[in-house]
Amino acid sequence: MSALDVAAAVANSRRAPGERAHDWLLRHAAAYAGGEPAEADLDTARALMRELHRAGLLGVTWPTSAGGAGASEDDERAIVAELSRYQLPLRPFRVGLGTVGPTIVDIGTESQRARLCPGILAGEHVWCQLFSEPEAGSDLAGLRARAVPVDGGYRVAGRKVWTSGAETASHGALLARTDPDRSKHRGLTMLMLDMRQPGVTVSPLRDMSGRTHFNEVLLEDAFVPDDMVLGRPDDGWAVASRMLQHERVAVARGVGRDGAETRSVSFANVLRLHREHGDPRADVRADLVALFVGEHLVDLLKLRMSQEAEAGMDLGARESMAKLLLGRQDIEAARSAVRILGPTAVFDGGDADSRALILAVTSSPSLSIAGGTEEIQKNIVGERILGLPREPSTQQGRTFREIIAEGRAIGGGN
Repeated sequence: MSALDVAAAVANSRRAPGERAHDWLLRHAAAYAGGEPAEADLDTARALMRELHRAGLLGVTWPTSAGGAGASEDDERAIVAELSRYQLPLRPFRVGLGTVGPTIVDIGTESQRARLCPGILAGEHVWCQLFSEPEAGSDLAGLRARAVPVDGGYRVAGRKVWTSGAETASHGALLARTDPDRSKHRGLTMLMLDMRQPGVTVSPLRDMSGRTHFNEVLLEDAFVPDDMVLGRPDDGWAVASRMLQHERVAVARGVGRDGAETRSVSFANVLRLHREHGDPRADVRADLVALFVGEHLVDLLKLRMSQEAEAGMDLGARESMAKLLLGRQDIEAARSAVRILGPTAVFDGGDADSRALILAVTSSPSLSIAGGTEEIQKNIVGERILGLPREPSTQQGRTFREIIAEGRAIGGGN
């Protein structure tokens, strides 16, 4: 490297992170600036991930031993602000970037961080979360997928459902029961599963929007080696809680999101569509004001959550409050769009914005369920923030095996 090259590299390193990110995106990501996210297949998205990683725009605060930049939270905030101006096709990598990766950084072994985190940042690994089950959705601790210890690891059997991105995932964060003779929240272990092995079958589930965003995953004697246990065996509930904490922070920051659905029900877009296609005689001022105010309140809430998380503050049960409010705002925004636009809200006008609006309207009901139902979130807020008494439970002090046996007896032995 010449003296001029060295001088240029030093000068570049001294520039503000946001400025460097701004310039790099202008040069390399112009195709994703504004408008609807450009269509990109997985290989194209993966190539973009590699370039973003090489430029130091991903894993900003992750340690260098995990493939990250080892920079400050302030640096990350500045870079994320620049990334958010672009509609980057990073959706397949959302779970790895925002949820699993940060958890591995927090509690994984040095070997796990070195083996797994660089692959996440470079787009080589696509992750999904194997949590919910047909009989354990909101009551996640009631899951029945079993992981039986064998020589060198665990054999896993069970069924997971509503798994986003499983069809393209190379790895899955699998919460499974390793000891049914402990209480419901104990005896769970977080396993990192190779999704491409025999014994893992992924079946797409079509929702009312016409998409196959969710999947059912059948596990039949799949294997997970001992060195792919995240955290301590039988302590998976604590690991899952940490993972969900990172997920909520990622949602607040917009990690891996292309923003198409949220943007389609934004105040600006709904107002534009009303002016172009709506009924000019309709008085929609109250709905527009409510949409405008709600949108700005949510932006402020996201900013506060992000800043508090970056400052190392424990968000605790306030994460559930934020999840509840963020999801409810998007639902209300979709409803406002329907009230303002009428049938136009679900009419394909042939343009990207109208198609995105249809998708947002038809998928908005799922926001009351995804990531924990509103009922569960309200219970958490009521008990942990408002200090209301806990709901009575007949399962206190009983093992999971006893709970299942009683359920079978009540259900007639099924």
